[in-house]
Amino acid sequence: MPVLKAPVLEVRPREAGDAAFVARLGGEAFSEFSEGAREHTARMAERLVTWIAVRGGQPVGFVVLEQQGDVVELQAIAVSEHERGRGVGRRLLVAAEEWAGRAGARRLALRTAQANLAALELFVRAGFRIEARLPRHYRGMYDAFVLVKALARAKSGR
Repeated sequence: MPVLKAPVLEVRPREAGDAAFVARLGGEAFSEFSEGAREHTARMAERLVTWIAVRGGQPVGFVVLEQQGDVVELQAIAVSEHERGRGVGRRLLVAAEEWAGRAGARRLALRTAQANLAALELFVRAGFRIEARLPRHYRGMYDAFVLVKALARAKSGR
């Protein structure tokens, strides 16, 4: 019996046709922690740098980034439920780091709910370190962590 390979995971810049996907997944992923998560995520993705993970022609995740000086803030990252545990989040983090490095950033930073253990595990395994705790950051009741990762400096061509 032939072995079937899973479709390749690709990461590409957001396109106009991704708006409904980003809004829907943003609502699913963040509504517990943020009122109006669907609309807020959609607006963020439109105005900031957004990368979309695609498998088999279907979007399965996204990451939203904002550069602030030599720091790139990871504003949102989400993966479709059926794709969790399949390397999508890690691949989106790699894309974020690559973009941040090209943009001249020295650090990648993010906030995540302390209760979001799957996200915390992903970030810590990817080399992020907890820098601060923000009490009652989300909805006035969920604590958050600020996590930061130093980015490797690009070598000069000299």
